[in-house]
Amino acid sequence: MRTVAATNLAFWMSIVTFAGEPVEIEIPRANVDPTNAQCVVHHLPDSFLQQYRDAGAQSKGWRDWFSVHVVQQDRPVPTAMAGEYRIRGDSVGFRPRFPFRRGVGYIVRVNLPGEEELRSDRFTFLRPAASQARVEQIYPSADVLFGNHLRFYIQFSRPMSRGAVYENIELLNEQGDPVEAPFLMLDEELWDPDQKRLTLLFDPGRVKRELLPRQELGPAIVEGRTYVLKIKDTLQDATGRPIKPYQKRYKILPPDVTQPKPKKWTVAPPTGPDQPLQIQFPKSLDWAMLHRVLRVVDADGQALAGSTVIGKHEKSWQFTPDNKWARGKYRILIDSHLEDPVGNSIGRPFEVDLLRPVERTVPISHVVLLFTVR
Repeated sequence: MRTVAATNLAFWMSIVTFAGEPVEIEIPRANVDPTNAQCVVHHLPDSFLQQYRDAGAQSKGWRDWFSVHVVQQDRPVPTAMAGEYRIRGDSVGFRPRFPFRRGVGYIVRVNLPGEEELRSDRFTFLRPAASQARVEQIYPSADVLFGNHLRFYIQFSRPMSRGAVYENIELLNEQGDPVEAPFLMLDEELWDPDQKRLTLLFDPGRVKRELLPRQELGPAIVEGRTYVLKIKDTLQDATGRPIKPYQKRYKILPPDVTQPKPKKWTVAPPTGPDQPLQIQFPKSLDWAMLHRVLRVVDADGQALAGSTVIGKHEKSWQFTPDNKWARGKYRILIDSHLEDPVGNSIGRPFEVDLLRPVERTVPISHVVLLFTVR
């Protein structure tokens, strides 16, 4: 017996002899769709096939010489798979009652009457390759940055590997050249627990005017210019596979030195028991912090559980409670640490004038906004 290569990429052939003549066994290849796959024995003598023509497609007699078995723990299951046998010309095909499945091993056995040769060929269908990891979103999601921008959140489609971020992410200037040392290179990269979201910080020393790195190298990004954030395909996911490369272009605006002011937010109470509470912001706020520093509490001070949605360019926030709204008064508690993308928080601007007298005020932990469900 021997195995030969088939010209059809959908299957390969194994050869045995029957009554001195070659008989070919067609076995599906690993990369084909298993849904309609079948095993076929070709070039059988008509005298042999005649006894099966009237036996029926599901006759157990077929399995005496032509059977397919599932492999478990590296051994074939004794009971052959149920299915239908069809004669077409000098060939017999077997199609299982339930389609073959990817990732499962099978063995086809052919043991023709009067022949000592038992042919057993193993095959399987490959699982679809995992999709290539890619960048799903970068926050801030707008295509403009302020000249004193502080951080990016880069969301990947799959868990990523650690340890090689800074050599695989670049900021390119208008000439396509890498900007020198724009990011803060930390020994411990800032990943979320699932390793799907990276926090990438600009070096604060290149942002704050009074610090030495800015004085020596200048700002990392300059107002009026255009830059490209480039994530190379040499960055790898957690399995070691390279990701799909990604680029995003940004126009640089003047620095933003204004703090978020909740009193200027527009609060739209829910219009019905199943409708969300909606808040509009005059400017973009930090995407990650918006998920955790706003809370809604009822008149008894109990925090409401629910889901939040961050709107376009991080300029809106909506909250839908798990249970329907009840009529009454509610409060929105906003942590004063809430920041915009450049690091200005409700309680403190990022860029503090070191020559200005220190204001000795008691820090506020929360800002409260009120609304009523009618």
